Amino acid sequence: MVEENLKKTESTGEGVVIQNDEGVKAATGEDQSSPASSSAVQSPAAKQKVRAKANQVYEGAAYITCSFNNTLVTITDSRGNTKAWSSSGKCGFKGSKKSTPYAGQMVAADAAKAVTDPKTGCGMERIKVYVNGFGASRDSAIRALASLLKVTALVDTTSVPFNGCRNSKIRRV
Repeated sequence: MVEENLKKTESTGEGVVIQNDEGVKAATGEDQSSPASSSAVQSPAAKQKVRAKANQVYEGAAYITCSFNNTLVTITDSRGNTKAWSSSGKCGFKGSKKSTPYAGQMVAADAAKAVTDPKTGCGMERIKVYVNGFGASRDSAIRALASLLKVTALVDTTSVPFNGCRNSKIRRV
């Protein structure tokens, strides 16, 4: 049964390297008498290599939420799984400084660096940007994302009422 799953066999100086259908390599010694013993030993480097290729995502979406008090950036893959996120508070801003354009720029750069790094992130290259809210930091967050990633689409998802709720009474001073 194990012999049927074997795809490729390579001979190295240390022994024989066997690769099965999943792409996992097993290093064995000179003794090739039992096939069960050859599949029991698996090198950890081969497992990491398979895992790294599965984690590569080249296209995704960035959701920027700008309020009058905070800025949130969430970067997801094409299926909607969150790959990285950042907020003004996470970047170290407190109080009224969280809603500044500089804070928005730092938040977007922090989230983009987390996904563009091929070693620690997922190696993302292209994103679609969805912006929600009226905050002051929305333009600077978009420009920060565009400086690190290629923006393929820019969509404003801010909800605008069609004369929905009644306004509050006029303030008399």
